[in-house]
Amino acid sequence: MTHTRIYHGQDAKFTERLATYYYLRDDARFGGWKGYLERPADFVRFCCYLHVTETLAARGGAGDARVLWRWPIGRYER
Repeated sequence: MTHTRIYHGQDAKFTERLATYYYLRDDARFGGWKGYLERPADFVRFCCYLHVTETLAARGGAGDARVLWRWPIGRYER
């Protein structure tokens, strides 16, 4: 099984997926999703995530989509 792709920070689709990935991870570090483009470890981790998901999707591994509910923080505070 092979899957080859080069990821660029200038690609609009790539940055949109990075922003979504950042939002769903609840990462509170400085720099927002753009910080991932400057931190090598985070950038490589995100590229690996994309690589795995794209490989699985190309091989029929993408199953039915599930809804991910994001609850507001205020819901947990008393």
